[in-house]
Amino acid sequence: MSEHEAKILVVNDEPHSLYLMTRLIELLSIEIIEVKSGEQALQRVRQHEVFLILIAVPMSESKEVEVATTLHQDPESKHIPIIFITAGNYQKQFLLEAYEAGAVDYIYEPLAAQILKSKIIIFKELWLHKLELKKERDNLQQLNEQLLNTTKALNLANENLSQIALHDTLTGLANRKYFLSSLEMAFSRAQREGSHLGLLFLDLDNFKGVNDTFGHDAGDELLRTIAKRLRASVRTQDLVCRLGGDEFAILAEGLKEELQADRIAQAILEQIAIPVDLKAQKLHVTTSIGIATYPKCATDMEELMQCADIAMYRAKKDGRNNYRFYTNKLQNLAGEYTILKNEMKEALDQGDFEIYYQPQIKSLTGEVVGLEALLRWNHPNRGILAASEFISVAEHTGLMRPIGEWALSSVCQHYNSWAKEGLINGNDLTICVNISSSQLQERRIVETIFRIMESSALSNGQLKLEIDENTVVDDMELCMDVLKKMSDRGVVIAIDGFGSGYASFRHIKRLPVQYLKIDPSFIKDIPQDKTSTEIVKAMIGMGKALGIKVVASGVERNEQVKTLTAIGCDLLQGYYFYEPLRAEQVTALLKKQGDEK
Repeated sequence: MSEHEAKILVVNDEPHSLYLMTRLIELLSIEIIEVKSGEQALQRVRQHEVFLILIAVPMSESKEVEVATTLHQDPESKHIPIIFITAGNYQKQFLLEAYEAGAVDYIYEPLAAQILKSKIIIFKELWLHKLELKKERDNLQQLNEQLLNTTKALNLANENLSQIALHDTLTGLANRKYFLSSLEMAFSRAQREGSHLGLLFLDLDNFKGVNDTFGHDAGDELLRTIAKRLRASVRTQDLVCRLGGDEFAILAEGLKEELQADRIAQAILEQIAIPVDLKAQKLHVTTSIGIATYPKCATDMEELMQCADIAMYRAKKDGRNNYRFYTNKLQNLAGEYTILKNEMKEALDQGDFEIYYQPQIKSLTGEVVGLEALLRWNHPNRGILAASEFISVAEHTGLMRPIGEWALSSVCQHYNSWAKEGLINGNDLTICVNISSSQLQERRIVETIFRIMESSALSNGQLKLEIDENTVVDDMELCMDVLKKMSDRGVVIAIDGFGSGYASFRHIKRLPVQYLKIDPSFIKDIPQDKTSTEIVKAMIGMGKALGIKVVASGVERNEQVKTLTAIGCDLLQGYYFYEPLRAEQVTALLKKQGDEK
């Protein structure tokens, strides 16, 4: 409140008795409110901001002290200072009663102007100081409220961040991080208390087909439904987690017997088997479950997870829509898994991996125009192993990255050697290198590829990256991002195994694809099987309509060559032409082809 709003309340039932005092107050630019009684004084105090009350003595019926008492006891006016204006002949006893009633001072009449002015100025300054203190107190209170609200907001944000950090945003289930932390604590408790612990790994059968047929939104809705059913299938104390994709885990502590895990698995199969209403259709979903228990199956947490994983894959191999316990019969699989992992590490260090090449032939001329790089392992005891025999272990153990980088480096070295010998004619020869799903997920995969190629004669346009069809379906957004970056820099993109999974031309047209390689399963029965022939013909036609060249892999017979050439297939690859060749055999082949031109 500003100074000009300061008011003095004068209680006086003789209007003309304090004329000089009122004039003096007005000269100080202070508004005066005059009343005749205590009741009126209370009413005005509640209506105005008053910083000083002056009570004239004597009042009729000797009510001065009563008025002061009334004002001092009322919450609205108890802190407003009261000054009595009194004649000098009043006894000391009256003044003591006035102080007890709430007065803080008195002034004798006749009034001394300077004394009155000084007292008014002092009380006004005290009033202004009180306003400043109130303002500061209000500001402090507001700041405290803001701080309290900020603290509450931060606590809520921390709770939300914790929820996000430890739970899957799609299903609300515990995520992988939460699962691993909980498993570690549960394992410690089981060891300490000598109790039993069950671990169930499961994933949905043919989930990729749902995404392909109904779209990713429908796939997400299915996962949410499955999450609810999993919660309904387990005990209250069991932890249900989504590890990623369509993979889930259930942590069951305090099992009294293995049969309890058996009952959980049966309940899950029954719940999952209930048809799901999706896109106005009844969708039938199944799952495969692997079960491992402590202490029967494993002595540490990592081994328990490995056993559950192996049991799950055994369930899939045994027909899906079932569950399998990890048993001694599967122990050899676990031992072989560990041995293979360690042997691959040694092979990488000792140079036991090798790159073979299978030529790709231009159908109209028979000319070698491409080479597919194929990874082989010269195993000391098992001989030469194809990638299919060990690549899944490399994917799950983190070895795919170093093996993949070694493979690309070796391809670049071979290409440099052929270029120095003058065997590469411009851009006539492309090198096809397969990229796995785990490699695509590496944060700096694009930079890694081009870093390796920097010292090579292999130009961007001569490198063809082949991505498996199922990898495209599993993570379309990731593929779009990585492949676009590669394509923008001139790298040729090809889809491998087309037709074997759930990808369609709807997926393909979203990617910078220049080549499609038809899966051998469609090639092997042509031309005898008319359906297969028509399917391949349709694939080739659709590819041409999109400006995509088509490669037929798995060509093994002359009649296949004639049919594929007749229906317009661009490139052919298979044992009919060449088996996979070592680098030195490719050198000889390129020299021979060069001499024949």
